[in-house]
Amino acid sequence: MVRISKSDFLEYSVLSFGLIPLLPNRLKGLPVALLLLASFLNFRRDSKLDWKSFLINSSLFIVYLLSILMINSEGSCYKIIERSFSILIIPFVFHLLIHKRQFDAKIIHSFLKVFIIASAIFSLVIILATLTDSTTVYY
Repeated sequence: MVRISKSDFLEYSVLSFGLIPLLPNRLKGLPVALLLLASFLNFRRDSKLDWKSFLINSSLFIVYLLSILMINSEGSCYKIIERSFSILIIPFVFHLLIHKRQFDAKIIHSFLKVFIIASAIFSLVIILATLTDSTTVYY
């Protein structure tokens, strides 16, 4: 059985987060779930969370959640929350991860490389799909 250390798992989950542009919509929550799991594994019980900074940093996302909950149509707010759950989890994950922890420059550079390459590949796929599509009329 292969054993992965907590720091390696954190690095792999950050790198998988950079692959989000290439993932299909039904799998976009997987890197967020891996990052959430890595943040819980790396969280120290003796450290105290700074809730004031968490609320300041995630206030935009909290307003977004409240606006979703104010939708009056029956059942549609739960579908929207289900689709945008990863957007609501990200501030919490990064608050747990970054709380008194510095990332290595190697992890940051690796994430940036993976994200830029994934975004470039996704852009090329969109350009090729647009150029080869002869049925859609563009005005």
